[in-house]
Amino acid sequence: MEIAAPQGVHLTQIAAGANHATAVGDDGKSYSWGSNIEGYLGDGTSTDSVIPVAVVLPLAFAPSGVPEVLSADVDGTAVAVGWTGIEADGYRVRLHPSSGDDVIREVGPDETSVVVSSLIPGSTYEVSVAGTSWVGAGRYSVPVSATIPAVATSVSVAAKTVTYGQKGSLDVRVAPASATGTVGVRVGAATYRAPVVAGQARIVLPARAQGVGRQSVDVAFTPSESQHAASAGRATYQVVKATPTLKVTTNKSRVKRGAGLRVAVRVSAPGLAPTGRVKVVVAGKSRTVAIKNGKATAVFTSLRRTGTGKKIVVRYLGSSTVKAGTGPQPQHLDQEVAAGPVTCGTVRAVPQVTVG
Repeated sequence: MEIAAPQGVHLTQIAAGANHATAVGDDGKSYSWGSNIEGYLGDGTSTDSVIPVAVVLPLAFAPSGVPEVLSADVDGTAVAVGWTGIEADGYRVRLHPSSGDDVIREVGPDETSVVVSSLIPGSTYEVSVAGTSWVGAGRYSVPVSATIPAVATSVSVAAKTVTYGQKGSLDVRVAPASATGTVGVRVGAATYRAPVVAGQARIVLPARAQGVGRQSVDVAFTPSESQHAASAGRATYQVVKATPTLKVTTNKSRVKRGAGLRVAVRVSAPGLAPTGRVKVVVAGKSRTVAIKNGKATAVFTSLRRTGTGKKIVVRYLGSSTVKAGTGPQPQHLDQEVAAGPVTCGTVRAVPQVTVG
């Protein structure tokens, strides 16, 4: 690379280094060019130059030594730095992070401490100090590490009721809302996760993830950046039994005295195949039968009570996962076979039979 000499000057001697070079001109002056990050060019600035600039003489004294960092105490997002004094025009305090730009503070010759504030949470800085003169900084001291703690976070979960057999969800709140990352809920051996958006996340739980009753699970927040700390907590929610639906049919609507009747019951619930038993009452007689593959059949023989509009009452007795209960009285549907849906295990519309 060719370097243009100052106008009217012929450079007679040149010494070149890795980042800058110096030369002597036939006018008796010294010139330098290249990197000037520490004032190496001697022109009284710290500006790099690709052309020779005159060195200002006489040079000011260089710092007499290297300061020693005595302390780098962290308080929130600030670091209080203290060092030993040397003979210098001032001091340059440098905080070098693991990533990003250096933080530089310069103070006068009578100062041996400075507080550097507004540092990035979750970052570690290498703190060092150098004495300065008007031509630049001297050598930096052995660095001392200072870590700014990450911002503490917390997780909370709103109270929730989940129906067994159906998907459920847990609404998780992460504070502060500026934290980004994911939350995870551990249920048994499985962990279900969701991203945090504006401090909130919704965890979807699969059907039958846990049994009926009061449940408690671990909730954890994992940050996606170093400025916020991880946190964990417990969530408690209630898993309630499913609500059954019953469908009832009969093999006849009119029964002769002394004859029999067959009552078929189909029991269903969202996401489940209910088990257990149903109780069927017809004309004062009752049968309790087991459910198999969601179905049960009650057989009545020798019905002897006479009269029209006999009620058929069907009640699902419930199980460990499906509710039992008695709903409103059955409606009468004269002289026809009918079937109707049931809530809480009780028939709303059932066949009426005539025994006579």
